[in-house]
Amino acid sequence: MHCAGLFFLKGANLELGFQQLLLQVVRRRSQCYLEESRPSLPILRSRDRTILARNETLTYYFLFKGMRRPIHLNLYNDHDLALLVGSRHSYGYVTMDHHLRQLARLQVAADLGRVMAGRYFAVWYQDPSLPDTDVFYVDAHEKVIWSEQPVPKGFVGARHEVHACLKQLFLHGRGGHPLYCLTYPGDLHLTKGLPDLLDAFEAAIGKEVVHVIVVDREGLSLDLILALRDRHKAIVTLLRSDQYTSEADFQRKGDFCPLVDERLGEVTHQVAEAEFLLDKRELLRCALMRDLARDKLVPIVTTVSVERQPDIVQVARWYLARWDTQENSLRSLVEFVDLNINFGLKAKREVPNRVVARKSEALLAHLQALDNKINGKLEKRQQEEDFLERQVARHDKKLIALLQEMARLEQKPNPARQEKLEAQIREYRQRHHDRIAKHLARKAEAETLIERYRTERTRTIEQLANLNPQAKLYEVLTEKDQIMTHLRLGVHNSVLFARQYYFGPRYQRATPLTLWRTFFSQDGYYRETEEVILVTLKPYRDAQLQRDAVEACQRFNARQIRTYTGKLLQLTVAECK
Repeated sequence: MHCAGLFFLKGANLELGFQQLLLQVVRRRSQCYLEESRPSLPILRSRDRTILARNETLTYYFLFKGMRRPIHLNLYNDHDLALLVGSRHSYGYVTMDHHLRQLARLQVAADLGRVMAGRYFAVWYQDPSLPDTDVFYVDAHEKVIWSEQPVPKGFVGARHEVHACLKQLFLHGRGGHPLYCLTYPGDLHLTKGLPDLLDAFEAAIGKEVVHVIVVDREGLSLDLILALRDRHKAIVTLLRSDQYTSEADFQRKGDFCPLVDERLGEVTHQVAEAEFLLDKRELLRCALMRDLARDKLVPIVTTVSVERQPDIVQVARWYLARWDTQENSLRSLVEFVDLNINFGLKAKREVPNRVVARKSEALLAHLQALDNKINGKLEKRQQEEDFLERQVARHDKKLIALLQEMARLEQKPNPARQEKLEAQIREYRQRHHDRIAKHLARKAEAETLIERYRTERTRTIEQLANLNPQAKLYEVLTEKDQIMTHLRLGVHNSVLFARQYYFGPRYQRATPLTLWRTFFSQDGYYRETEEVILVTLKPYRDAQLQRDAVEACQRFNARQIRTYTGKLLQLTVAECK
């Protein structure tokens, strides 16, 4: 059997009860569907075992070689996937495509996300003795899409360009587990979707559990800070480099204290309590952090109160933990379950064209600003013209008086007085010339700017005229994609569960991809009786890996995991010859 090690993953999935949760959601949504008197669906008459097998096929198929998309099931001729999911045969693409379509018709995604989030939280964060379980991390993943119809676009960090995409917001727990996800159109900004994400997650848990949100600098928004404050939640994030110039922009409240990296046992940063005035409106607490390795200032702003966390160094630790807890976790999630694969992009709905509306609003605001600038410069030019007219009149009047005095001196010669008067006339003319030149330059500058603004105004009016208010915009219906995201999130978290409970200390920091290459992809042998499913992994050439695999099987078997049909699932490793 290929990839017999995947039974480690299935065992974790069974212990977490994900497939049973999905089955319950399907049955509950089926009842709602029937109550709405809508057209009948085959899934409404399917047996539980059939639904479970098809759900598991959707969950695990991508882990087998060469099957990135459901359509690749048409090229799969082995029986290994059927053994893993407990069906008599492997399902083809048409069957699975119809099944996914029916799940989307039942609209199971929202309920599935809620029940799975509740299970994640119960397994990893229910213990009140765990530290900082009220600290959570949020980040976005942009999923590029291709569509002939106009759909919202957003900046895709992985491609460093604006592209049609979907934006998925992920909420991670303090232990690095992805707990919840919502999918939005690509033009949504993280600060707009984050409050909804928190509300939906806490609704799934049934109580307020999120008190501190750690997010990258994209989440720095005064509107978001105020929205979170209304929800009694605090934020920890970075200042953007254009929001401060130096340490002098911060009001220090204490001395710099060392921050020791617990893994390295070395001082990596120095942190001082400070305050920062955001947008000249909101005074925020700040962890002024010096990165000793890069000799760089890293200012972290937060709304975490001193009562909640008096030690500013700990606030800095929360942010620094973002790399392992959220960044690396999300990266390993994307790599292992291939989150960039899209599902159901053909289903779209027409929506009001907010892209054109935003462009129109921005152009109208720019046009108003240009009008204000033009009027200001016209007023400035008029002021200069009025000044020049007055200056020339004053100059002529005074120069006539000086020349008349010079004429009187010529009638009664006084060389000393005449020389002094000539010097005064030359100096006055020079001052007049300099003053006239300065104000003529100001007038010319105003006229240049007027011409530039008028040209820009004409171009802006043309851009406004070229906008089509009747242009269509479509949003992708993400129900299918959201279902598959929840299933793949379940696979990823099953790996984290297996890593925690089946594998030894050497693997507690191993990524899901590493565990896949080392254990889950190992081939083996499958044998089933009326009471037991016995999976025997082929031996490892490396003696240490052989011992690690044997120990993992022993831990797995000690947990007495049973399938949905009640059969005991047992794993062993064949001995090296």
